[in-house]
Amino acid sequence: RDSEEKFRTFMETASDLMYITDSEGRFKYINNAMANTLGYIKEEIMGMPFLEVLDKDDLEAARKRRQELIESGENIHQLIWETKTRKKIFGEMKAVAIFDNEGVFQGIRGIFRDITERKKIEESQRLTQLGKLAADMAHEVKNQIAVISTRSGISLMRKPKDKDLVKDLEIIKKQCEQINDI
Repeated sequence: RDSEEKFRTFMETASDLMYITDSEGRFKYINNAMANTLGYIKEEIMGMPFLEVLDKDDLEAARKRRQELIESGENIHQLIWETKTRKKIFGEMKAVAIFDNEGVFQGIRGIFRDITERKKIEESQRLTQLGKLAADMAHEVKNQIAVISTRSGISLMRKPKDKDLVKDLEIIKKQCEQINDI
């Protein structure tokens, strides 16, 4: 009883989302962190199919991972859950299959770590790197355009006699200015 109480206290005070399902994939236990994060009260989610909290685009992959879990005994993967209000939560999941003494599958015990904020930071960093790359490329293109524009300007200052050449150099200079603006 003492051991069970320590285990329950540990589960209830953990910040990671923890759950246990039966063999049909229905929730038998969830900790407070999971109920709070998903926006349910425990009574609402008990007996609910695990698939109900999954992002609808991830259902087929989840079914495949469940079968792999039953065969291998445990797996770690990333997946997306949805709250009661359909807000997406990105997470890392460690799932362990539960078997009885005869080896019959009884359910799943899982720990889901919310990495939504980390994903937002990674996306922000990726966009920052993409912005820097775009700025670097723009700088390099502008350097080349400046050379072309300057050379066409110098050629025009030499007052070429060929009117078609003057027209072509003016077009090149104007196009360089437009590219520079872009």
